[in-house]
Amino acid sequence: MRNKNEGLVKVFEVWEEMVSGSIFTNVPVTQYVYINDNVTFECAINVTQLVLFLETYPSVDGSALSSGGMASLTLTATSEVNGTEVTCKVPDEASTTEPVYLYVQGPPDSVSSLTGYQLDSCCMFISWYPPFTLPGLTVQYIISVGTDQQYLNDSITNYTYCPMNPTNEQYLFNITTTNKAGNGSTSNITFEFQSTIDVELYVTDKERGNVNWTFHFIVSVSSLIGLIIASYDNFKATIHQAILLLAICGYFNLQ
Repeated sequence: MRNKNEGLVKVFEVWEEMVSGSIFTNVPVTQYVYINDNVTFECAINVTQLVLFLETYPSVDGSALSSGGMASLTLTATSEVNGTEVTCKVPDEASTTEPVYLYVQGPPDSVSSLTGYQLDSCCMFISWYPPFTLPGLTVQYIISVGTDQQYLNDSITNYTYCPMNPTNEQYLFNITTTNKAGNGSTSNITFEFQSTIDVELYVTDKERGNVNWTFHFIVSVSSLIGLIIASYDNFKATIHQAILLLAICGYFNLQ
């Protein structure tokens, strides 16, 4: 015959577990998500006969499930629920988990400390500091220079731009931050680019007894290309510095 006190003993054992705090086998954790993401908080207890629930502060509408010693709460991350506190409780509030939080990341802010300068006669260089973003989340960059556009991942904070046909003009760089939540702010920088090269040209004329000439002049990159083509057939020129600079700019594929 069953002892009438067995039920009371079982209840007392459950109560002891609840008071000691060992009742929870799974507790919710703080989550960092993008705006409009669906996020789920979960918890569980080692006494399946009890029902538990997840409570938010301030109160937030969501999809809640509870059965067999488990509970979950699914929310849509909006700016209104950013910073919401979440705890897991049993009905009589004898045991409660430590509060955790929901943090929501929207489109990123703009970059800071955007600077740029002419790197050499072929290229320009810009650098920046990334905007703040929540832990574990990323930010990318869209860089536009005229009709050229480049996407960079979150580990890059600088960019080198080498125009196909560099000219003496102002170049406008636009850098837009973006993430899963959408495009953020755009920053820009403009600076003057000088596409001239300081060249020393060495020419040997074997028909006149290996007479050597040295020319020192400032020339644009595009003009230098024409000069090399014209002078090579006439003088069999050896143009060390000019060829080297043009190879760096990508005009020649030296073997």
